[in-house]
Amino acid sequence: MGCDLFGDDTSLYVVRVDSVSAPLTIASDQPLEIVFHGLVGFDGCSRLSEVEKESGPGHLRVRFVAERRSGECTQMPVPLNHVETVPPPLQNPFTITVIQPSGPPLDHVVQVQ
Repeated sequence: MGCDLFGDDTSLYVVRVDSVSAPLTIASDQPLEIVFHGLVGFDGCSRLSEVEKESGPGHLRVRFVAERRSGECTQMPVPLNHVETVPPPLQNPFTITVIQPSGPPLDHVVQVQ
């Protein structure tokens, strides 16, 4: 038996992002590719549910929301490897802010030339 995909026994939670992969500098006319790394859940009953984003010319603010369903699950961890591409133009500096489930946000600053 797997996860109960049609049941109502679910809970939502904010995913902790371990790291952000993005360049330190970028040309002003280039799109910015960002990869977010972390762990959505420790087993197959967890899945990424929503990526909440707020963006502007000088910032991207994200929060990853996951869903956990009850039931028997595969024992494989579910990684977070989410890619976002921000089109130009970008202001200098461009700040990426990740909202965490607790503690301070994770920030990454890109210099735009």
